[in-house]
Amino acid sequence: MMGAVRWETSAVEREAPLLEVENLEVHFPVRGGFFNRVKAKVRAVDGVSLTIGRGETLALVGESGCGKSTTGNAILGLLHPTGGHIAFDGGTDDDPMSHMQVIFQDPTSALNPRMKIGTSIEEPLRARGVPAAERRARALELLELVGLGEGAYGRYPSEVSGGQRQRIVIARALALRPRLIICDEPVSALDVSIRSQVINLLLDLQARFGLSYLFISHDMSVVRYVADRVAVMYLGRIVEEGPSAMVFANPTHPYSSALMSAVPQSDPTRARMRDRIKLTGELPSPLSAPKGCGFVTRCPLATERCRAERPTLVETEPGHRVACFVRAGG
Repeated sequence: MMGAVRWETSAVEREAPLLEVENLEVHFPVRGGFFNRVKAKVRAVDGVSLTIGRGETLALVGESGCGKSTTGNAILGLLHPTGGHIAFDGGTDDDPMSHMQVIFQDPTSALNPRMKIGTSIEEPLRARGVPAAERRARALELLELVGLGEGAYGRYPSEVSGGQRQRIVIARALALRPRLIICDEPVSALDVSIRSQVINLLLDLQARFGLSYLFISHDMSVVRYVADRVAVMYLGRIVEEGPSAMVFANPTHPYSSALMSAVPQSDPTRARMRDRIKLTGELPSPLSAPKGCGFVTRCPLATERCRAERPTLVETEPGHRVACFVRAGG
């Protein structure tokens, strides 16, 4: 029987993480045949555990299709998890979803083209029954906050640039004063010239309001700039997690090493000294994942144990966990 995520309601001390996710699973059934029966399942998220502190940015990184966005959508309640345990603010909040918002990749598709910008920002407030005058005042305040000003209130999304549209999406995400924002590739659809402006806006808002971010991205240069901690995801599982500086400087899992080797270096000397790691082998299908380590088909260090057993995350240094028999033991 399909399980359900449990929202904890027990008391907790204030220093506990804002968000705790334990053994989260999201499996999608694959149906076929005359009776449309379930023939297999895709393990899109397969036992993910993570925490996010107050005012912290955790980056969730990995290749497209590894389960990053599915993880974020499950935390937001946009997908029904197969199983797992999620606690927001130690489970003391009776309505955790009201304190979470999302910023999606494409601001154009995130905004109703027939709805004026001010009305779009007011939508979450309208749904909560906030009076019209208060909604308008809050929308104008938010437009100023994201650097657009009152003039954008009566315009349509098509009348502003892509970077300005993403600022509008950010303003709408802030309308209900959330504590956690899921940033799902928030700048990947924007021109390179304006990405840094949006990233700096997110960091300024975080510093001002104490926001926590789950920052989903495959752009390691951006992640290096924004993240306090990094969790590397592969085939539905986290294979390495730790402080950003540590993971970038000393990646331990072979997959993490390959990812970090592709990050541009500003220092020409260091760039010449570093070898780019190119992965070979086949990327497994989520329908037929390897019995042991999911990375075994592409890993140059794979052993028979890797093919037979699935490694779990082992702490190699304080706050640094790795799932690899060869590099971390366990």
